[in-house]
Amino acid sequence: DAFQPPNRTSMNLTLRIPQVVLSVARQDLARRHPFAFERIGFFRCRPTTRPDLVVITGYDPVPDDQYVDDSHAGACIGSLAIQAAMQRILTHKVGQIHVHQHEHRGVPSPSSTDSANQPRLVASFRNLDPQLPHGFLILSNSHAWGEFMVPGRRRFEELKSLSVVSGRLEFL
Repeated sequence: DAFQPPNRTSMNLTLRIPQVVLSVARQDLARRHPFAFERIGFFRCRPTTRPDLVVITGYDPVPDDQYVDDSHAGACIGSLAIQAAMQRILTHKVGQIHVHQHEHRGVPSPSSTDSANQPRLVASFRNLDPQLPHGFLILSNSHAWGEFMVPGRRRFEELKSLSVVSGRLEFL
């Protein structure tokens, strides 16, 4: 049987990410790769007491030697990269968000390859630890798009908001 991703539901899901983590990820994702057309990385994340809020806590790049040369996708990672993400779930008790970047302005959208493969990967992460959020995210120069499985929900949730936190405290 072919994998059928679950229906999406409507929750106002927000990701909160420190500016420094987003900057590190964007710099890594913008680097050229010897054969892949784009880079892939993983955000580490944790749930909060609010089911509609997920906090990103770090970023892990995929090393050059863990990409697979596949002309059918902009980038393809091998089993070692996926195993490393799964190990972070087990060892550090952090959710995993597969992320890549499209170099344009406006709302990005998943390719047919993304739509076919990413839900399966996220389901595998969820099977390891359903108490953590897991998902996939596409960044553009001005927007983000993503789908997530969050604790307590059985279906994918579409990202509604990405909140970037500067870490600066201002007194008024």
